[in-house]
Amino acid sequence: MIKYISATIFIIIVFLFKPVTTHFIQDYASRLLEQKVKVTSISIIPLRVDAYIAESNNTISANIISITPLKIRAYYSGAIDAFKTYHPLKGQGEATANITYTNKLLVEGEASLYGGDAKVTVKELKDNWYVRVDATSLNLKTLQERNDKEVKIDAVVDFDLNLYTDANTSIDLRTKAINISGTHIKDVDIKLLQEKENFKLITSFIPPNFYKTSVDANGIFKDGNISASTKIAFQNVKLDIDSLKIDTKTMQTSLHTSSLGGNLDATYKKDKLDYNAKALHLSKVLKAAGQKPLARGYLNLEGKLDTKSLDTNFLFSSPWIVADKQRIEKVKLTVPDLKYINEKLTTSYKLSASFMKKLFTFNGDAQFKDVLKLNAKSNDFNGKTTLHLEDKKFNVSMKKMDIVELMKFASLKPQAIGFINLDASGDFEKINFKLSTDAKIKEHNISAKADGSYTVKSKLLKSNFKASVPLEKDSFEFSAKARYKKLLKLHAKSSSFGSQTLLTLEGEHFKFQTHDINLHKLSSALNKPKILFGLVNVEAQGNIEDINFKISSDKLRRNMNLGKIGNSISLDLSGHYTPNLLSIKDIFVMHYQKEHVALKLDIKIEPKPPYKAKGSLTYMQDKLVVDSFSYENEQVKTDFLFDVQDLYKYRAMMKNTFHGPFRINGKYTDALNITTNSLGGELDVELNKSDIFVKVTEVEAQKVASLIAKDAILESGHLNGDATYNIKEKTAKSNLALTSAILNGINIDKKISNFNDALGLNIVNLSQSVFSNFSDANKSHTNIELLQFNISLKDKNINLDDVALRTNKSRIAAIGNLKQDGDINSLDVSIVDKQGCAIITQALSGNIKNPNTKKTISTIVNIVGKVPGSILGTGRKIINLTTETIDNVASFGVNQVLRTDANISITSDIVSGSSYLIDSTYNIIMPNGCKVIYDGEVKHPNNLKSPPIKNKLK
Repeated sequence: MIKYISATIFIIIVFLFKPVTTHFIQDYASRLLEQKVKVTSISIIPLRVDAYIAESNNTISANIISITPLKIRAYYSGAIDAFKTYHPLKGQGEATANITYTNKLLVEGEASLYGGDAKVTVKELKDNWYVRVDATSLNLKTLQERNDKEVKIDAVVDFDLNLYTDANTSIDLRTKAINISGTHIKDVDIKLLQEKENFKLITSFIPPNFYKTSVDANGIFKDGNISASTKIAFQNVKLDIDSLKIDTKTMQTSLHTSSLGGNLDATYKKDKLDYNAKALHLSKVLKAAGQKPLARGYLNLEGKLDTKSLDTNFLFSSPWIVADKQRIEKVKLTVPDLKYINEKLTTSYKLSASFMKKLFTFNGDAQFKDVLKLNAKSNDFNGKTTLHLEDKKFNVSMKKMDIVELMKFASLKPQAIGFINLDASGDFEKINFKLSTDAKIKEHNISAKADGSYTVKSKLLKSNFKASVPLEKDSFEFSAKARYKKLLKLHAKSSSFGSQTLLTLEGEHFKFQTHDINLHKLSSALNKPKILFGLVNVEAQGNIEDINFKISSDKLRRNMNLGKIGNSISLDLSGHYTPNLLSIKDIFVMHYQKEHVALKLDIKIEPKPPYKAKGSLTYMQDKLVVDSFSYENEQVKTDFLFDVQDLYKYRAMMKNTFHGPFRINGKYTDALNITTNSLGGELDVELNKSDIFVKVTEVEAQKVASLIAKDAILESGHLNGDATYNIKEKTAKSNLALTSAILNGINIDKKISNFNDALGLNIVNLSQSVFSNFSDANKSHTNIELLQFNISLKDKNINLDDVALRTNKSRIAAIGNLKQDGDINSLDVSIVDKQGCAIITQALSGNIKNPNTKKTISTIVNIVGKVPGSILGTGRKIINLTTETIDNVASFGVNQVLRTDANISITSDIVSGSSYLIDSTYNIIMPNGCKVIYDGEVKHPNNLKSPPIKNKLK
């Protein structure tokens, strides 16, 4: 009953005092909203108030449903900035609310704003208020546009707000997609729980090209500041933010974390972000970024970012990074001036890093607007490298990269000099490249070109290449095709040197074969001596740790007599290789007309230090046996034996034909020592790195002669002496002597004692007659008491220091020098008397292998005394009647001859008829004052019976 009376009284008051009521509502509402409020109408039945706020378009209507309890239904349409006292937003909206007041106020309403709808509940509690807002499809882009803001966030969101003014507050915001300054984030769900000064934030979202990320933060609101610790989880990675601080007045934000191994600090204030990271673990950073931790190391990062202009600078460094077993050190990336102008990002940079003890440096610039453009330059390896990247397209050019520098960088001993050029272009899906090189290895130039492509997605590499190696008189050329996808496939071929050569490789397995490689063409191309002629086949297959191979040839020859092959060798070699053992077995078949000698080869070598080996080459009882072999620390040790019954059997293997048995014992430690007693006495040879020493002790001359089947010509005799050769300086010296030898087939003493023979003596014919005149019926012989052979080699010239021989009655000396190849510089062969003066001299020219006698007057008869005038009337040519000699080559003196008044010289054109001038029974002597041309180890036979003359004129 009371409520009806109260309502009646309220209506009467409003009706009686309507103008006052209108003024009260306008004045109170204006002061409450800080806006002009104009009541346009008040009606009693129904009880209704209509008004507008600030503008006539901002209308508000309120219907009083009941007085007790008070129920009002209100409707508003217009700009929401009419309520700017309570919020800073602008925009158009509509709202309907039911207001109920009994003991507490309750407001329940619905609103349409920024394209979304919301349900709102405001409830007065005992000591506080409760507010709930349930909004759907709120357009954040519209919100920014209506409030004259730059659109940085584009999203349609749903959110729930539960607010207790003095207790807990919770906000739950959800959206399927949100775009923040071009960054697309999906499935965003943010929950914020607050209880007094404590809060908890739980959110999840999916960043672009990343995994679902969750953030869990706990913190405190205090004195306008927020302090929190945060956990971030994405995929299976968790990141702890040890400390997060936000000053809500200045919005300065700072954080610290040590969950990446090192320490990371960042501070944000007034669009400025400063960050500093020390000793971050690369593996943890990669894991935090959702990448496989394929690398490890330490990272340092320091920089500044203007979040408004996006200008930045930073310094990235690392003491070392290891990836795929490769270690990179002293990494340093400097970006001093990254700027964002006219929606374009530009910067310059410098990158340096040390790899395999070499420092690499790159300088470049980059820009980004719609696409990324990047340039880089480097002068490493004495070349010029440039890189240009635009969006996904790039070009790389590497010009004149120094091969020596590249090989040093790869810790290889430089075996080549020259340059490599590389050009590559493509995108991140396919790369095309061209490569060329001009190099020199030792004496050989090499030219190679290759082109190919690499497909990133399929990881397929294709390449074609050609190479040419110029040799001395030809070139070796080959071409190949290669593919690589998980394993390498290679097919190469060549037809150089008359062969058909093929190489195929698939993964670790290969096959190699070459047929009919022409050794003659190969030797000619290399400009090497033609040691063997013929065709050879080679086959091999396996992998790097297990190889079977075979080398074969039907007939190898030492000459090019293709029509009538007399001597040849056939090969049938097979072998097997593993990292622990190399085995070789072979059969050498040596062909001599209808004779065939088959030698068996068996070798085993351990291909790892100390490279122990042993092997043998045998034929019946003949053998070459290596008992032991090792090589370690540049030291070779070996013992071997060479023992054959007859060298003649192996003439197909030798440049010269030798005869007879031969046995050699050899040993090598610091030097190679060879000893043999097969020549009667002992022959010792020592070879080291710089010298060759030969010592001959009582070696039987006949056995030496028997090596070349001349033992019947030379009987008895012993060789003694030594010889040396310096390999580095290419100098040599010998001191050899042959004693008590018998030369069959000629009697040199008898030849010289005949005056006519002596005057017509031809040294070349004399030496040849030893062999041409020899026969079993020819019983002539010469006793060689001593043959001295002392020569020296220096500067490619051979000097005859002491080359002479002594027979029973004569002494012959060779004086002069010749070149190393045998060409004669100056060479005289003289018969000398007991004083060392020349009786007859023969001058030689040409090459020592086939010398010529000089076409000059070679013999002179100097007759001391009187010659009958009748001789002068013979009509023969007589010249220089007062001259002692004509060419000073030789002279004869006579103790007692026919007398005349003048000394005369008779030239060789009348010598053939001069035998009646001098009786052969007279002694031939030299006049006083002769010139001594020989004073060596070989003494004249007469000197052995009487003391030599001391006063010799030089």
